[in-house]
Amino acid sequence: MAETADVVVVGAGVVGCSVAYYLSRQGVKVKLVERDGIGSGASTHATGFLSLLGAAFS
Repeated sequence: MAETADVVVVGAGVVGCSVAYYLSRQGVKVKLVERDGIGSGASTHATGFLSLLGAAFS
C-alpha cells in the first residue's frame, strides 16, 4: 500500500518535529522520516538543549 503526503519532512530533530507538528495543525498531511530515533541526533547534543522527549521516544 502506497503512502501519500503533502509534505515530507526529513529529520526528526527539534526543527523537523516542530515543522511537522505545525504543518499538521494546519491540515497538511505530513510524513516525518528519521534514520534513527526521534531526537536522537544533534538535537540531543546541542548546547543548552533540554531533552523533554523521554524514554517513550528512545
